Amino acid sequence: SESTIRYHLQRLKLRLGARSKVELVRRAYAAGLILYELTTKDFPFQSDSAVGFLQHHSHTAPVAPSERRPDLPLSRLFDRAVLRALEKNPEARFPDVAAFAAALATIS
Repeated sequence: SESTIRYHLQRLKLRLGARSKVELVRRAYAAGLILYELTTKDFPFQSDSAVGFLQHHSHTAPVAPSERRPDLPLSRLFDRAVLRALEKNPEARFPDVAAFAAALATIS
């Protein structure tokens, strides 16, 4: 459920003592990957090779979680938050895991 996911993100936020803005943004991206996988039971990018996998991380926008799992009652706000965490441009992502968790906390 979304409340369970929020709980795990809160625990992750408390365990990560980031030291730089770049590190904070990277951790928000990692939290987005974890949440995507927890929600969809699949990774946002698929490839048969390590190079292809890295290419997807750099250039492919992931499918929204609700599209990947239409059987789940996921809101557009949830999709928007997860996809923002996974933005290719680091400046467009959440500034840190706390901001990502705060965005998720507003979803009912």
